[in-house]
Amino acid sequence: MRAAAAEATIALAPWVGHPETTAHYFPPINREPFDVKRARDRWLINVQHGLRALPWAKNPSGGPRKMTAGLRDAAFSIDALVRTAMLFHGPEA
Repeated sequence: MRAAAAEATIALAPWVGHPETTAHYFPPINREPFDVKRARDRWLINVQHGLRALPWAKNPSGGPRKMTAGLRDAAFSIDALVRTAMLFHGPEA
């Protein structure tokens, strides 16, 4: 595994560690202050949508052939939890 990873790193040298797609920034169309209640309600809707996409919800048997994104699929949940915690506690938490 280490040898294969080392070969892949050499082959992909300029691109290793870069995201698969570039980030796109879209400035807000409406620059007025947002309604906190509306933002919270939409956040909760997104959280509920995300819960349905958790790997153990969409693939309860854990069958690897049903995983659509492999380890990325499993890491999504951890990444989301860390980012949510940072909203409340800051990056030093």
